[in-house]
Amino acid sequence: GGLCFVVLPGSCLSHSHTLTHDSFADCLRGVGLAPDLAAETPASAKLAYFECAAGLPDPAAALRFQRARHERRSGHGSQPPRRKSRGADFDVDLGGALGFGERIGRSFEALQPSRAQKEQRAARAEFLRQLKEEKLNGERG
Repeated sequence: GGLCFVVLPGSCLSHSHTLTHDSFADCLRGVGLAPDLAAETPASAKLAYFECAAGLPDPAAALRFQRARHERRSGHGSQPPRRKSRGADFDVDLGGALGFGERIGRSFEALQPSRAQKEQRAARAEFLRQLKEEKLNGERG
């Protein structure tokens, strides 16, 4: 639990070709920060405020965010898509190294589980098994 306050320049949302206020709220929900949209936030034309309650990641919200971003990117303008620099070629992965959390890809991709995802699940299962074993040994000793 706990609270998280996210503040970013309002132009990040108002001038973005891929983000809206609602899609960014879905992104926050996708990583486990549920924004309280009814909370009073300071009135500002230059800043966007989000008061979030920390909790479990919401995979459905992450998928909504990916789809909305993909639709806005593919529907933007009649120009061919620009090739992104290698510096922008990354995914958001919060807690994924141990199998906890969510991976938010750059674009919506309906993929089959990869080898890395299978290895991640196996590593998570082994990690949890070891924790359970340590807890049982601690109770006995």
